[in-house]
Amino acid sequence: MDINSKKILIVEDEEKIVEFIESYLLNSGYEVYKALRGYDALKLFNSQNIDLILLDLMLPDIGGE
Repeated sequence: MDINSKKILIVEDEEKIVEFIESYLLNSGYEVYKALRGYDALKLFNSQNIDLILLDLMLPDIGGE
């Protein structure tokens, strides 16, 4: 599989952290999705073919456990 077809979902409620990680991943050629809340992450996970999730365990709406 080509790196450009890899989809990564960032689930993090701190926007500055999301921006930092997203920038690095985009520069490395990944397709990046992001969610600031757990329920938004679930919607993205169910609608996209996500290859990897970077998950904050302490989210404001639901936990990442």
